[in-house]
Amino acid sequence: MSIISRPKLNRRTKEDVIFDLVNVIILTGALLLVLYPLYFILIASVSNPDRIFAGDVWFFPIELTFDGYKRIFSDSYLWMGYRNSMIYAVLGTVISLSMILPAAYALSRKDLIGRKFIILLLILTMFFEGGLVPTYLLVKNLNMIDTIWAMVLPSAIGVWNVIVSRIFFETNI
Repeated sequence: MSIISRPKLNRRTKEDVIFDLVNVIILTGALLLVLYPLYFILIASVSNPDRIFAGDVWFFPIELTFDGYKRIFSDSYLWMGYRNSMIYAVLGTVISLSMILPAAYALSRKDLIGRKFIILLLILTMFFEGGLVPTYLLVKNLNMIDTIWAMVLPSAIGVWNVIVSRIFFETNI
């Protein structure tokens, strides 16, 4: 038995090192371009507003203060907005699931009469949606203006979700 030496496959050339170095420099610059504005918002939120307007704040907070946070978190509209967002998300998800999954299961059945026609109608709604004004007029005519249902019901059934769920049911059940 003889031992055959194999050539190294991970040999890096000078060009590979230069390429990697240039990539690291470019990507680090892009990272800083994205992260600095976020960092500035954070330090500006805890700095004295007068010093921000004067242009004194660049890298570190100046005259540390949390008065802005106290004012924001004492505002009842902020908490009402968070509450509404949670209600819309939970209720919208429950309604969507309770409508999408039965529709997808029914459309996954090969013995459903008119199955291909119904699927065609659903797909056409993906291409030709009514738009903002007809949706508003529908919500208005159903007397849902300024109600939670105006936010939840118009987007209750996503055709894409029905199609994906139908394919899942067809291939797995």
